[in-house]
Amino acid sequence: MFRIDSRMVAMFTSWIPQYSSELLALIGAFGLYAFHRLYITPKQYWSKKGIPSEKYLPLVGSISDAALSKKPIGEVYADIYVKNEEYRYVGFHKFTQPAILLRDPELIRRIIVDDCITHFPANEVHGDEDLDPMFGRHLFALSGERWRRLRESVCPGFAFAKIREIFDLLPEVCGNLEGHISQKLKANQGSWDEELRELSTNFTTSTMSTCALGIPCDAINHPGVELRRMGKMLLEPTPKKVLSQLIFLQIPWLAKLLRIPFVPREVTEYFRKTVFEEVYRREREGVERNDYMQMFIRLWKEGNLRPNDGNSLKQLTDKLKPKDLDDITALALAFFADGFVTTGTLISFTLFELAHDKGLQESLRGEVWRAIDKHGGSLTYDALEEMELMDMVLHETLRLYPPAPFMTRSCSKDYQLGSPFPESNDSPGFTLEKGIPVVVPVYGIQRDPKYYPNPNEFDPRRFSGRAQREKKTFTYYPYGEGPRVCIGHRFGFLQAKSAIATVLRKFEMHPHERTPRRIELDPHYFVTVAKGGLWVRFEHRDY
Repeated sequence: MFRIDSRMVAMFTSWIPQYSSELLALIGAFGLYAFHRLYITPKQYWSKKGIPSEKYLPLVGSISDAALSKKPIGEVYADIYVKNEEYRYVGFHKFTQPAILLRDPELIRRIIVDDCITHFPANEVHGDEDLDPMFGRHLFALSGERWRRLRESVCPGFAFAKIREIFDLLPEVCGNLEGHISQKLKANQGSWDEELRELSTNFTTSTMSTCALGIPCDAINHPGVELRRMGKMLLEPTPKKVLSQLIFLQIPWLAKLLRIPFVPREVTEYFRKTVFEEVYRREREGVERNDYMQMFIRLWKEGNLRPNDGNSLKQLTDKLKPKDLDDITALALAFFADGFVTTGTLISFTLFELAHDKGLQESLRGEVWRAIDKHGGSLTYDALEEMELMDMVLHETLRLYPPAPFMTRSCSKDYQLGSPFPESNDSPGFTLEKGIPVVVPVYGIQRDPKYYPNPNEFDPRRFSGRAQREKKTFTYYPYGEGPRVCIGHRFGFLQAKSAIATVLRKFEMHPHERTPRRIELDPHYFVTVAKGGLWVRFEHRDY
């Protein structure tokens, strides 16, 4: 047992009087420095520059409701947007980091389209390949030549012709979706309660598995499959994950200092193993499949996934290890994750809104049946392309419930923002300094009554041809805009249309008492998710 020597006690007690004043002075000085650094300096940052700003609180800055999980970050940005309607932009703090929240559509267009490449070429969040080999290679995290080369390489995979080819992989998954609902209704006397987010992400897990990984998967009827568990590990919140993702997205420098990866290591290792085995299976058996995995393999062999690889053809040999294929794995994981989250969100909220509008549900069902009858009784690519009301419904869903409720860009060199006051010609304006992030509050802008009358009502007529021509530009960007617009949004739309048309063909949806009509968003997610889920009741369609 450890014993305290009396001589040690005497030595320590004799040291206190000698050094206590110096120690207290040091502690006091450090306390004053910390107070000034964490409170006074940030609090005065925007006022010294003469820029209107949001109230600053120590440590949490202007986003305390998000930091304390009272509101999702998209709603917090929307609140700042609404409170500052007299300005073109407003200063605020993401914890202790000063940032600008953009309000003016024309200014937003300048930044994310016109001057994106020269002044705002990157998102605020950057990847570290050593710490997070999957996210570090994601298009979202890359910038410069590496981003340009990779984007140019993968863009052809989302041309209309390629998407038409990929569509041939979807009917089997749609059949599984129809069979799942039919089986549940049969087993429950013609009425079945279903949570739409779970159903939709099971569907998109299956579609993205077969299209991006090249591996058939039926997460709809077998939701316990390992791939679905990996998807939940990426998205579902735990106290630790909520905090780590908030730090990762709002304080990137701290995430790097604390070595916090965005993609959990277990997910990284699972995808490494899965992709490695699939790539070698194809090479060993001489199999080629018309999917995105085949495109990734070709790009890797041609040296097009990295700017310094040249054009020398790479060989898949027995000496390669799973880590050697990380460029392929990262692309496959990015396609899978982006597709299953965003499209699953779109499908679930669309079905929920249709359940609450019987007239619209019937009108859209009629359009689905007319298009199917015109194309030989099958749900074909051309049939989906002809569904104009379906397009309007999906666009309105994305307006009300954008999967990504905000966008960020990092300023790469000083940029003239102009005056924060509209129509101010005598103001010298404001120069945004290099390194300061800008935020586009997508959720707030898309619910602004100035651009969308009765903004909380679900009204697909907002996206009719005439309404589109009359709508103010740059007030709608659920998939981003400009050079960094999401390249997979057309394929996501096709997945969503396939799922919704499959459901409407044979089933009716009705409201469920477990989910109120006015949805409350879950503050624990960084994407748009309904608190408590989206419940509806399915029934067979009476003909």
